[in-house]
Amino acid sequence: MKKLMDEILHDIKLERIKQDEKWGAVGAFKGDNYRALAVLAEEFGEVARDCLEHNNEHLKEELVQVAAVCVKWLQMIEDANE
Repeated sequence: MKKLMDEILHDIKLERIKQDEKWGAVGAFKGDNYRALAVLAEEFGEVARDCLEHNNEHLKEELVQVAAVCVKWLQMIEDANE
């Protein structure tokens, strides 16, 4: 069954929580856009690999991780502007 947008956004939120639990509130970004870009590039590379390998189950997990990294980056930018 197809997931509704609210369920997908919930998955992204859960992934964000896991990221903070694993890496801390600042995380691997350390307030630096270049580090954030590097983390996003690594996650995007995993998406590309799963596409090439036709691994749709893992692809969905990686896409959630990419979205969560983008949310984290946006949060970092917002925090810097406060």
